Amino acid sequence: AQATPLIAALEQLGPHDHFCSIYESPREHYAVAIPFMRIGLDRDEKCIYIADDGTVGDVREAMQSEGIDVDRAIASKALVLTTKEQAYLQHGSFHPEWVFTFWKEAEQLAVSEGFSALRVTGETEWVLRGGRGLERWMEYESKMTHNLSESNCSALCQYNLRVFPPELIL
Repeated sequence: AQATPLIAALEQLGPHDHFCSIYESPREHYAVAIPFMRIGLDRDEKCIYIADDGTVGDVREAMQSEGIDVDRAIASKALVLTTKEQAYLQHGSFHPEWVFTFWKEAEQLAVSEGFSALRVTGETEWVLRGGRGLERWMEYESKMTHNLSESNCSALCQYNLRVFPPELIL
């Protein structure tokens, strides 16, 4: 990847870091998420990308277009492309405490598989659909920072500015 101020900033991040990407277009979205995943793969971290409805194929395509061998990364267990239903919503609705258990188990699995850390990113637009769990999501984001400080994991949460009002992002 080309050295840019964004790439340099992403390279300074590591386990314990929790940050967000605020974007307006798919191009802006992938300009942060894909390098974040690539850096993790290069560092021998297990990378989990939680995609929104119907976007797993788009994520795969975006990663491949940036030169990531997605099939090889998935086969080696270094990369997991999944959906919110398979992660945040496994129990039908969003339960923050359960998700923290999910992340802790994912981190332990990554380390047991020989990876140096766990790196996760997820699209968040689903949070606003039908008002599902917005207050719980805000509580989750707050607790996530604390939990990451005590784990071998980094997280990038993604917010579409066209969907999330600025006051909510703040």
